[in-house]
Amino acid sequence: MISRQFFIKAILEWTMIEKRLNELLRHKTVKAFGKDSESYYHEGPEESFKISKVRVDSNPFIDEYKNKITIFGSVDVFLENYNANDGIIYTDKKFLSQIDKLLKGFVELRYSEYGMQGSNYVNLDLNLTT
Repeated sequence: MISRQFFIKAILEWTMIEKRLNELLRHKTVKAFGKDSESYYHEGPEESFKISKVRVDSNPFIDEYKNKITIFGSVDVFLENYNANDGIIYTDKKFLSQIDKLLKGFVELRYSEYGMQGSNYVNLDLNLTT
C-alpha cells in the first residue's frame, strides 16, 4: 500500500513541473528551420520564435514496488508568431537542441506524435522518474 506521504510527494512533483518549465522557457527565443535543422516538414530559412507559455498535461504513475514516481505527460510549448500552416517544427533538430539547453537537465523532452502538434504550439513528450 502506498503511504500518504509518498502519494503527496507524487502530486507535488507533478504540479511543480509546469511552474519550473515556464521559469526555464517562457520569454526565451528559440530558432527553427534553416540549413542545419534537418526538418522533414519545412525547407525554408531559419526563423526565431519567442516562447509565450508552456502548458503541461501530465499524470503521475506511482510504482509501489520500486518506491518510485514516474511522470508521463504532454508538454505544449506555445510560440509567438508561429503558424504550423507555414511549416511545422516537428522533427526540427535545431529547435529541440535549444530547448534541451534551456532546460539545463531539469527534464528530457522529445517530440511526440505528428498529430499532437498544434497550429501555434509544439507538442513534446515528458518522462520523469524521481
